[in-house]
Amino acid sequence: LQDHVSQASAEESGQELARMMEDFWRDKTSLDSADIQHLIDLYDGAIHRVDAGIGRLLAMLETEGWLEDAWVVVTADHGEAFAEHGTFQHRQVHQAELAVPLMIRPPDGLVSGQRQATPISQLDLPPTLLHLLDLPAPNHMQGQSLLPLTEATRTKPRFATGGEALLFDVAIENGRKLITMDSSPRMAYDLSTDPSEARDVLKDGSPDDGSPPPWIPMLEARLAQMRADAEVLRKLLGDPLNTGPLSEADLRMLRALGYLK
Repeated sequence: LQDHVSQASAEESGQELARMMEDFWRDKTSLDSADIQHLIDLYDGAIHRVDAGIGRLLAMLETEGWLEDAWVVVTADHGEAFAEHGTFQHRQVHQAELAVPLMIRPPDGLVSGQRQATPISQLDLPPTLLHLLDLPAPNHMQGQSLLPLTEATRTKPRFATGGEALLFDVAIENGRKLITMDSSPRMAYDLSTDPSEARDVLKDGSPDDGSPPPWIPMLEARLAQMRADAEVLRKLLGDPLNTGPLSEADLRMLRALGYLK
């Protein structure tokens, strides 16, 4: 009975979330600055809750005597937009959605703490952790160990894919970023001088002379190679696993969260 009640409560919560999200997306164009700040405050509250949860996890590990030997890794799957480029949540691939934290806490006394400002790809995280544990990475694993952190590691291209109505492919290298979309104009930004992506240099031209920047073909070539590599990997490993049909409640929740149309 308790399991049945818990399942029913979870489904009711999912339905309520779906109704709230549908109302939000229907009226989002009418949000003013106070509404947006309220959403940011709610998001900050969610971050606080996650932080408290991590604290409880670390306390439990310490109580059990496991923390001193544990590798603790904290990261996120995406960031969040609050109308910076006209959208909310994580429906595009601007830096607000792409930039996430990465914290790696080694076992006690192994290395001293340090902070790195170098952006990396999350594809490099699994092989890096295997490297730290002296375990081999499978040959088909995407990404490579970030250790040692050499100049080549710092400057190598990074990629992202995502989107909702449009499929985005992104290449970033040396502070320069190219975004391609299905049936929509490309966008490009020089993040070194425009970190908030306010100036699309394909639309507005470079600040110096208004001409398209010469690094666009290089990033286009990077994206073409990324797609070719992904197709090779798909043929090697097969298509993603199909877990079977989803319930109507699951489908409603996924639509509300923006994962399904």
